[in-house]
Amino acid sequence: MQGEVVKVRTLWFVLRWVWITLSVLLLLLSMVLFDGSPKSDADIVLGYGLLILTVPIGGLVSILDGFIGRAAFDLLGLTATTTYTSLILTWLVYSIVGYLQWFVFLPWLFGRWRARNERPS
Repeated sequence: MQGEVVKVRTLWFVLRWVWITLSVLLLLLSMVLFDGSPKSDADIVLGYGLLILTVPIGGLVSILDGFIGRAAFDLLGLTATTTYTSLILTWLVYSIVGYLQWFVFLPWLFGRWRARNERPS
C-alpha cells in the first residue's frame, strides 16, 4: 500500500511539472509568434493550446470570458487587439484555472472519493 501511494504521488509530481512546462512553452511560443501587429494570430495559438491544457474547465472559462469581454468592450466602445499584455493576462488566467482544476481540485475530489470507498460499512 505504501509503495502504491509513493507511485501515485510521483506520477502527480511528474504530471504537474510536465503540465507547467507545456503551459510556459505555450506562452513563450505565442510571444515569439507575436509580430507586434494588433491583428496578430498569436492569441489564437495561445487560446487553442490553453483550451487543450485546461479541458474541461477551459471551455467554460472561454465562454464566460467571451460574454464578459464582449459586454465590456461594447459598453466601453473598445476594440480587441493583441498585445504582449493581453497574451500574458490570458495565459495567466487560464493557467491558474487549469492548474487549480488538475492539481488542487481533482486530487481533493479523488481523496474524498477514496476515503468514502475505504470506510468500513
